[in-house]
Amino acid sequence: MSYRQFLERSLDRRALAEKNRNAPEGTKFCNGFCFDYLPTHRFSGVHVICNDCRNRIHMAERMVEKNLATLETVRSNPLIIYQDTDGLQTHKRCDTCLQTKVLTDFEHNRCVCKSCRYLKATAKTKDKIQGYIHDIEKLKDDQGRLEAFLNGIAKDALILINTHYQVGRKATDNKSTIVLNILQHFRRLGDPSRCGRCGANNAAAVAPPMRKNEKRQEFIDSLDTTFETLEPMDPEKDMDRFNKDQLTMLARKAGLKFEQILRKHDLFALLNAFLVERRERREKERAEKELLEKGIEIQQSFPELIVDDHKFQKEPCFYIIRASNDAFKIGFDGVDINERFRTYRTSIPNMTVMYMVFSPKSEWIEESMLSRFHDSRVENNHEFISEVSVLELTTSVETLLRYCRIPHEVVPEEEIRRYNDSD
Repeated sequence: MSYRQFLERSLDRRALAEKNRNAPEGTKFCNGFCFDYLPTHRFSGVHVICNDCRNRIHMAERMVEKNLATLETVRSNPLIIYQDTDGLQTHKRCDTCLQTKVLTDFEHNRCVCKSCRYLKATAKTKDKIQGYIHDIEKLKDDQGRLEAFLNGIAKDALILINTHYQVGRKATDNKSTIVLNILQHFRRLGDPSRCGRCGANNAAAVAPPMRKNEKRQEFIDSLDTTFETLEPMDPEKDMDRFNKDQLTMLARKAGLKFEQILRKHDLFALLNAFLVERRERREKERAEKELLEKGIEIQQSFPELIVDDHKFQKEPCFYIIRASNDAFKIGFDGVDINERFRTYRTSIPNMTVMYMVFSPKSEWIEESMLSRFHDSRVENNHEFISEVSVLELTTSVETLLRYCRIPHEVVPEEEIRRYNDSD
């Protein structure tokens, strides 16, 4: 059974890795009943839950197999896995802690309880480790004698020595591998230019020490710049440009929603669609900016063209204007529609306002209408639409407003006519 079945809450693999990546020194996150940072010595090997939680999971599995409990009862009350020992009548006094405990807390023919024996063994091992480390430091320059000395040490002590020097994979290695890792560690310290495995001299090829996950960290450091400058990619040429982890970070930066189990090429396609849409939006904004700058330049050169127009209120506004005899332009303004119309009247002399609606969702209305009439757009990067009547445009807008229950205020036709007549 998966240990997560017995837990009311747990992290997924990626979230757990992120927790451990940011864990305080000497600690590790327990994804079991503890659900907290614990000292690393309370874990064994590569397990993601501490030793206590592993024991409790095993006890819960046995209870479920014997129909003594269900998964739901264990999740709701983890303490149910502890059997009630208060009913036992046979007790014994521990010679060390002087506490009276039930007989099951003692090993056969022992007068010291299991807890005291464990504490005593742990302290004894730590005392031995200090002596072992002292002798290893004395023998580190003599590889032959050091190897013979290490082979005479028990594996559990070698694991603690490995932890002290931070080499190897600790409990997952066999004894010979642990000894070899320690020897290679001191060999590299003695001559950094010499390969710790084969002894070859690589003085000319010595590289500076690499940080853990350095490549990933460099990508994270430059994520903002990479995201802002990233252009749409070619699926055939750029599929291997980023790995899945990097694509995931870029997609999250873009605010995209996706499943964790999404495959790499599907994630690539999702991100690429966003990049294409972003490029079109940027080109549209750039074109509008050029249009506004051109209108301002004309106004400054020919101030006599500036007229006193009818003023609309200053709120986010979606609008439809007639740009020519066969084309309409749709758009939105989020600040002051009067300034935008004043620029249009200079740059588009035949401009006529056909429809206006004030709404906080004006930008979204524009995007929806551009998508609705995509095939009728004169230029995909602009908002000019041809071969569509103004009645069809306004009907589509009002249907969208009613269906989505968007708060809005339609500008009366009389007010629009008064603005057009003021030209």
